[in-house]
Amino acid sequence: MDALLQQLEQDVCELSLQQQEMLATFLSDVIKGNDSIELLEHNLAAAPECPHCHHDQIKRHGKINGRQRYKCKTCIKTFMCTTNTPFYR
Repeated sequence: MDALLQQLEQDVCELSLQQQEMLATFLSDVIKGNDSIELLEHNLAAAPECPHCHHDQIKRHGKINGRQRYKCKTCIKTFMCTTNTPFYR
């Protein structure tokens, strides 16, 4: 097994059970050909959390290019479902 895949396996083992389930759902949908961004939007709506401070006190903050933008009530930063993902920007 190559080193990158081994590191990925180790990182996945360190995730919480909920995070592992979200990853499994994400990978399953990617394999099925579903839109990854739609899945990220769904996951954020199901478990709202600021990617900066990890608080769950967020509110909708308009739309950009048809995608929902959010603002954290705790740290006041804005973000989208793609923040801190490979799909960012």
